[in-house]
Amino acid sequence: MRDRDTDDPVAPADAWEQVVPAVVDGWLFPPDVALPPSLVIPLENPHLHDAARWRSVFGAPLAECGVIDLHSTANGDRVGVAKPVMGAPAVALLVDAATRRGVDWIVGVGFCGGTSKHLRSGDLVVATAALCRDGVSAAYLSAADVPDSDEAPASRELLALVPRDTRCGRVCSVAAVHLEDQRLIDECEARGVLGVDLETATVLAVAAVRQAQALTCLVVSDVPARGEPADVEALPAAEARALTLALSLATARPGC
Repeated sequence: MRDRDTDDPVAPADAWEQVVPAVVDGWLFPPDVALPPSLVIPLENPHLHDAARWRSVFGAPLAECGVIDLHSTANGDRVGVAKPVMGAPAVALLVDAATRRGVDWIVGVGFCGGTSKHLRSGDLVVATAALCRDGVSAAYLSAADVPDSDEAPASRELLALVPRDTRCGRVCSVAAVHLEDQRLIDECEARGVLGVDLETATVLAVAAVRQAQALTCLVVSDVPARGEPADVEALPAAEARALTLALSLATARPGC
């Protein structure tokens, strides 16, 4: 490209893929603030988020860093807790931006619909991998030339820290709650998939592309495979168990 007046070469503008991360960073974080390397993300509808329950486990934040609250545990470990996010696009923005700020250890906590008849409302599932049906996770894996972009794996390093008595298995992440149907539930059950959610595949895929460790802890809300509605009395205690596990995993990062 040449300047019309001087006929001299003109330096190209910054590539769009370099501009976008800087723009997103400005949306989410203050400038020049160091994030803790370990981050816990509430994967849920912000309107239904129970902040008091989270603070009962993580304590009150020491400071805010944009969309991430900074916490210090009784042992002096530094952990970030994000504001709640819902859906693959929002999660991708957060995880991608946070990893560019140095976050490399990510634990998501959310809910899933049970697609196994062996599950009950209030059970806890740790995702070992997620089928990419959300429209975002597969795009990240494909852009990074990952050979199999149909499934995003959880971090082996984090999975090794999960207690042995915890139920672990694959989940399926979809694009829209209202498009879940019986055919999807039947397919998941036939493939041994334990649950369906919106965000896990993107958490795992973006973290993998950005060379970070990630997994998600999911509370089973309703169980479509059994025709069982959510047990609203069991869910608060179940979420507390998931948060306790998430804190344990988040603070297990070396050098946390």
